[in-house]
Amino acid sequence: MDLVFEIGTEELPASFQKPALEWMAAEIDKALDDARLNGEGEAQRANISSFATPRRLALIVTAIARRAPDIRKKLSGPPAKQAKQDGKWTKAAEGFARKAGVPLEALQIEGDRVVVEQHVGGHAAQEALPLGELLLAGKGQRYTATVIGLTGLGCLAAGLALSPFIPVIMKLWTTSYGLMSAGWACLLFLAFYWTIDVLGHRGWTLFLVVIGANALAAYLGPSIVQTHRMTNPFIKPLLPRMGAFGPVLAAGAVLLVNWLALLWMYRRKVFLKA
Repeated sequence: MDLVFEIGTEELPASFQKPALEWMAAEIDKALDDARLNGEGEAQRANISSFATPRRLALIVTAIARRAPDIRKKLSGPPAKQAKQDGKWTKAAEGFARKAGVPLEALQIEGDRVVVEQHVGGHAAQEALPLGELLLAGKGQRYTATVIGLTGLGCLAAGLALSPFIPVIMKLWTTSYGLMSAGWACLLFLAFYWTIDVLGHRGWTLFLVVIGANALAAYLGPSIVQTHRMTNPFIKPLLPRMGAFGPVLAAGAVLLVNWLALLWMYRRKVFLKA
């Protein structure tokens, strides 16, 4: 499993970029360790590649474990003299067992402490993300769609409520902008989920599959190849006639050329990896 993590910035000096990327990489590495998705030993650990421009900090993480393994860990509880009196478990022991999710019979006394071995089940990597966990929870499609929709609407409402005090500014990545971006992302996710998973309309999804299968090429390609220079000679004569829709035509032409390049790569099984 791969992950792209990107933060937008505003003219970040070169001297700040390296320490920022190092901090981001360390935090991602720690998060993968905490989620048990980083493998055991160096040979199996995820690979983290970093990229920076004055306006972008990005990490591409590859070879993430698809599922965290089951583990058993030992929890230490209250002192034995507080947990067991007159041969019976006390309220303190009952509270510890309830918190650990085990029956009282599973408690043991080691030295002067009550301990218990707790089984922690593995989870799919997608469950580390809120929407991924929701999709895998098996709550039903209508419930899932309702939660995603309400989350999106809630984020939009919160962003709008904050906007008089904290303006919606993309380049500064203000709180209101972040909330509204998350809200629209949830609503778009809901639209795709309802159309593809609930209604079963999958015939048109090749357009998205081609991009998703080669996400790295889709992300880096337009920065390396100036596609607009190829399309401008063909569409420039049409722009004055298009009026306000001229920019839409220009952007659509660039998107079409980039997508055709990705389709060519997809059909020949050419996939870029970090």
